[in-house]
Amino acid sequence: MKTLKRQDILRMYKDDVITTEEALDMLFKNKDEQPAEEEKPKADPYAELKAGIIEDIIEDTDFNDIKSAMDARDWSYGYEKVTIEELTNLATKLLNEALDNVLSKIDDADEEPYWRVSTGGFQVEAWYDDESDSIEASLSFVLCETGSGRDLTQDE
Repeated sequence: MKTLKRQDILRMYKDDVITTEEALDMLFKNKDEQPAEEEKPKADPYAELKAGIIEDIIEDTDFNDIKSAMDARDWSYGYEKVTIEELTNLATKLLNEALDNVLSKIDDADEEPYWRVSTGGFQVEAWYDDESDSIEASLSFVLCETGSGRDLTQDE
């Protein structure tokens, strides 16, 4: 016998196909049974790769210099000056986000395996190099960035 989904049972009740008692019986008929064991999340096959990239970048970044630059500009996140630990945690979070997004796009022919994210002065870029079959990432701390652009079709 086919097991009906909750939404199907509620729809049948709403459409007067079944009575209230029948709906309740159908909804709660298996209440004493143990729920099916949830599928365990799969291990991240790239966890070691990501950890290595992030560790290299975090170790090579001078967070003391970043904090000094922020302090010199009286720059804070909220009302308090940031700590080295907060800067390191934010950089790590952004690197994880960028790497996760690039790795999710490697096999997708419709999407370029590139990701850029920035906040709090940090800018992270991650990309997949098809020729060398490698993942690369960079972390920058941006105090000032200027850009410009022009419409190619504008009248002269």
